[in-house]
Amino acid sequence: MYRKIIALFAAIATTLSVLAAPTASKLLDEMRAKMVEKPALEAMFTVKGAQAFQGSIRMSGASFVLTSPEMTVWFDGKTQWTYLKSNNEVSISEPDGEELATTNPFTVLRDYAKYYNARVKSNKANTAVVMLTPKTKKSAIKSISININTTSKWPTGISVELSDKKQIALTVDRIAHTAPIAASAFRFDKKKFPKAEIIDLR
Repeated sequence: MYRKIIALFAAIATTLSVLAAPTASKLLDEMRAKMVEKPALEAMFTVKGAQAFQGSIRMSGASFVLTSPEMTVWFDGKTQWTYLKSNNEVSISEPDGEELATTNPFTVLRDYAKYYNARVKSNKANTAVVMLTPKTKKSAIKSISININTTSKWPTGISVELSDKKQIALTVDRIAHTAPIAASAFRFDKKKFPKAEIIDLR
């Protein structure tokens, strides 16, 4: 009888812990709500790998401008301009959601439920890891792993694994809300790059 009582309490405790554990969608929705609760935000990040570097990104709604030592990317919600410093070249495109994810992984949060299946990979010590896998087998992305501080609700790291086994992993060094950002900040200004070669891929 004693063993049965202990087993019963153990089963109840396990059930309660499962019920109390946040779902992947809840974690992602809370993080997204945190990110968009004010008009704009800025993040400093470090990209790991063979060519490690630091960069920054400013975001407002669907728009963003990403800056790294080698390039600057502007996206106004429809059009993307990618400036490569090495050859003074600007390519213009209209990327889809998957293409945007390889440039700015934060964009995945906007419509993740439409394109990805989400599950909680781990949740301990104030840090949860949510794994996203594409709903279509034709995706160039194999998986996306997002680390979330469950106390602050901010992302602390994002890793994107592509179908060709290449990986893009970044650590969020600092992230905070900022004052509203003018729409012009998310568009390429040719006056500032008068000699840049323009390649229109639209």
